[in-house]
Amino acid sequence: MDPLQKQRAESVAKAHIGWFEDLRKAMETGQSDMAPAVVAVDTECEFGKWVHSELHALCSADLFEQIKRIHADFHRAAAAILTLALNGRQADARARLGGSSELGELSKRLIQKVQELR
Repeated sequence: MDPLQKQRAESVAKAHIGWFEDLRKAMETGQSDMAPAVVAVDTECEFGKWVHSELHALCSADLFEQIKRIHADFHRAAAAILTLALNGRQADARARLGGSSELGELSKRLIQKVQELR
């Protein structure tokens, strides 16, 4: 991977971290600009667009499939948390957002797989 591609990969991965802040805000307020059905779609965020347009040319088919699957799982978990927050179940949402939660583990795995691109 050339330096520009590496920079792009890191940039889109960092943008994904913003999801945690958005979910925290939804838990605090019970409101969000995003609907859970939109959050569940893994092809519309910057990282998803990059995965589905550029990633396949930068890695093995196996690594591509792993990243794609983990990313889709991340979106499904984020949508579930947002649904809880919007339905007034902040405690349940908070429990699913912590570092050892499913979303936290998926985030860690996603970062690890992106680092394998180096």
